[in-house]
Amino acid sequence: MIALLSFCILHEGLKVREIVALILSFGGMICLILGRPESVKTTAGELEVLALLLLVLGTFLTSLGFIFLRQMKETHWVVVPTYLNFFSFLTSFLIMKFEGKTLQFMSTFDKMDYFLLVLVGFFSCYAQVFKTMSLHYETASRVSIVQYTDSVLQFIFDLLIIKSHWTDI
Repeated sequence: MIALLSFCILHEGLKVREIVALILSFGGMICLILGRPESVKTTAGELEVLALLLLVLGTFLTSLGFIFLRQMKETHWVVVPTYLNFFSFLTSFLIMKFEGKTLQFMSTFDKMDYFLLVLVGFFSCYAQVFKTMSLHYETASRVSIVQYTDSVLQFIFDLLIIKSHWTDI
């Protein structure tokens, strides 16, 4: 999606390897959608359609974010992650406020949960910084090829570390 948007919006060229990566990523996405964990499979088809629509919307918005980051390549690389973290906090706070949820769930956390939560925040923050820096030096379509490995690594870690059982692949 990023390669297509960078071609359409930024008028960046696509090389053969980028087109191949694009085709492979769409094929991989289809495999992941068709082979869901058994715990996610439901008889309510509406939930599956909603989940798929949210997944596609999330991918589209992430791709637009990449394109906008590339357009802002003259902006200092630390500015974007700062705003991203601020708006993530604000959005989460507003969602909890409107849904009537509070941070009560944190009372069930043990020390390991807090440690993992800090690691998630740390890794996510630096991942955003590095992604922003990479878009200052390279085209969005080339950075997206590396970003495709993100889904592959998540899938592998899901199978090996979390021990998810995938079917229909």
